[in-house]
Amino acid sequence: MPTSDTVDTPFLAFVKNVDGVAVYKLECHNGNYKGKSEIDFSGDFQCSLIAIKGREPTSWNLFATASKNERSTDWWNRGRMLALQLRRSGPCMGYPEYGAVRHFKVRGMLITLQFSNLEWSTPESGASPALKQFTFVVSVVSNKSSLTETSDEVHGAKPPRACY
Repeated sequence: MPTSDTVDTPFLAFVKNVDGVAVYKLECHNGNYKGKSEIDFSGDFQCSLIAIKGREPTSWNLFATASKNERSTDWWNRGRMLALQLRRSGPCMGYPEYGAVRHFKVRGMLITLQFSNLEWSTPESGASPALKQFTFVVSVVSNKSSLTETSDEVHGAKPPRACY
């Protein structure tokens, strides 16, 4: 559960090529994850997409764009989700590609991360509700128009820094 201070919420999947060989590792955790990985996970839930050959990584997090900001840290990309970004009444929900549905165009794929069935705690007086649980769905489809080495930049307004 995302509101727990000690429990991880892991997700692991492999994207295979047409020959059935795993070529990408899609791994998600929350900030409580203490295991070994290519990035330091943070936030309420964060995903990374890493190119692999065998079990060895051959890239950094492909959910980050090629921008200097997103390459400077593990958490400065849309693969990281904060509960604040999913709150309907919050300041972050109105920004396409930064809320409950996020699309990543990278290396001939369109990857969609979707958060649904959000359950919130009943807040104490003056506090914001906490995200208790959610359903997470990933879709990976071929997209020959997305040939970038890292995730395409999102066009349009970016949310305020507080939403990261």
